[in-house]
Amino acid sequence: MSTSITEIEKITSEFRKDIVQPDGSRILQDKHLRYQKTIHFNIPHMKYDVLCEMPRYLVRTSIFPNGARYGNIDQVVFWLWMAEVSSFGKWDFEYRDKRFIDLFGLLISSHLVDVSKVTMPINYHFARFIGNFHILPACYSFPFLERCIRFKCYKYVDEDGTVIKQFNIPRKGRNDRLYKIGQRISNISHELKLLYNYVASPYFKNTLYNFLNELNEDSWLRIPDPFNLIGDWRNKLLHGKNIWSSGWEIATYLICLILLSYISKDEYNTKIDSLRELISYKQKMNLPFLWYIYPI
Repeated sequence: MSTSITEIEKITSEFRKDIVQPDGSRILQDKHLRYQKTIHFNIPHMKYDVLCEMPRYLVRTSIFPNGARYGNIDQVVFWLWMAEVSSFGKWDFEYRDKRFIDLFGLLISSHLVDVSKVTMPINYHFARFIGNFHILPACYSFPFLERCIRFKCYKYVDEDGTVIKQFNIPRKGRNDRLYKIGQRISNISHELKLLYNYVASPYFKNTLYNFLNELNEDSWLRIPDPFNLIGDWRNKLLHGKNIWSSGWEIATYLICLILLSYISKDEYNTKIDSLRELISYKQKMNLPFLWYIYPI
């Protein structure tokens, strides 16, 4: 199918109308089927600017105003592709976080438990895990997102959140919050604003803006500030108030956008053929360490 932003915008908007009822609930032909309706985006062949916009379009086809989540194969394809991007060894940048590839792979694996064909004897405990698979990535994704933001903002904060360069965080209807050297930042909403206002390139900033606005528009919480929306989800989840099946998905998309921000548009578009060739070779030779299992 076409991979232009204009056509994807149209297709995803029409898709949402087909699966969302006026009250915000989802429309399913068979409530027992998961991943039943999908668009089949050709993600491995997308250019960089289109790939960077995919998280907001995938949110549009999977997150409901009433808090439900609609799983579809397009999400799976995107996550597997991003896992390959993360482990590709020919990018110009080096990971400041030396554990990123392993931690990101663990996050992606935890997402895909319920879509993997696992062959093993019947085990009650394993069955319970499958039935509640979203709890693990939900509890893991937000701390990992916070880690990724801090590594991206390394000129301003340490890994533990200690401020090493002074900055202000704007707050709607309130005075700015000043973070001085030596203080600690533990508010993920403020960390996102630090990333957005001080660190993100103009291109990355626009991508974050589009993604967060998509969240706010479709959010069942209707919070005016999309940055606070992420912080509210994180706090309620990690303090035991609520666990949404969509929370980990949102955090993972933000992590994917941070990963893509390290790669320039020209570099991605130039080297993506090499990545596709490598994946095709690993598939043909049945080699280990393969994420992307679909035809290239």
